[in-house]
Amino acid sequence: MDTVGAGFGMNARLNNYTILRFSSEAMKSQGQENRTMFRNTAGLVWQYGKVDFSIEARYDTMTQEVTSGTNTSVMFTLKRKF
Repeated sequence: MDTVGAGFGMNARLNNYTILRFSSEAMKSQGQENRTMFRNTAGLVWQYGKVDFSIEARYDTMTQEVTSGTNTSVMFTLKRKF
């Protein structure tokens, strides 16, 4: 089975408390299973004192042999450090 993949990530600090993140990934496998996958992710992280809040949106596309599909997800995280 041969697999080739690539990824890209970028972080940008908007101010002292806020970070904007973006990443993109691609993978292609050939051999016993033929499969391709693409993933794009965008996120925002806000940190203030002992509180961290993040929101991340992700979009995935996958093709495997005769099936294909997409997935969209949004994740929220709230943390407080003690």
